[in-house]
Amino acid sequence: MEKKEIEIFPNRLTSGEKLRINGANGLTQIVVYEYTGRMVDRLEIDANEGGLQIDTDVWPKGLLILKIETREKISTFKVVID
Repeated sequence: MEKKEIEIFPNRLTSGEKLRINGANGLTQIVVYEYTGRMVDRLEIDANEGGLQIDTDVWPKGLLILKIETREKISTFKVVID
């Protein structure tokens, strides 16, 4: 079975825009950190092949780090909220 890479887009959002995540399958944990290391949000979602859409309206503006953990792997991404 081929493992899909996790992709997020867009990586630059306006406040309230939805973040899309592709490639996560099964139980997925998403942890959002400010650039300073303070945790902003934690989500556990049962992802499917169609991908995820995450509301970002509670996230602060600025540079954020997303840690996305699935059964197969852990990936990190940078996202900017304007």
